[in-house]
Amino acid sequence: MRTTWVAMLVAATMMGCATAPKQAARGPMPSEKSDSAVATSEAPKPKELGGSAVKIVAKKPSLQKYHFVGRVQARATTADIVDAAIAADADLRRQAKKLGADVVKIDIIAPPSERAGAHSRVILAGRAYKKSS
Repeated sequence: MRTTWVAMLVAATMMGCATAPKQAARGPMPSEKSDSAVATSEAPKPKELGGSAVKIVAKKPSLQKYHFVGRVQARATTADIVDAAIAADADLRRQAKKLGADVVKIDIIAPPSERAGAHSRVILAGRAYKKSS
């Protein structure tokens, strides 16, 4: 008799979860309007980051359209991880632009370790590709 009651209780609990509206089960959706109030300054433009035409991608570009021009690596160390990431991105774009690259395929993104202390070091590395003529 006890197992029957436990089975009925579990079934009723599961039925309640299945019939609950999805929005109520997920919780409130984040509002992008409140995010804009948090941002205090404009995001840096690609030109300010060192290369307006250099794209950062996760997948290797087509070998029919692009050819390999070299490897790039950027390191940045600051007290703020966001500033370090922005500086590393800008340096990576500058290096790629010097090689004449149009695209950088990111191979390594190394955030600082948890034991980094006051100075956070961010490392970005990848392969640079130029659009074939």
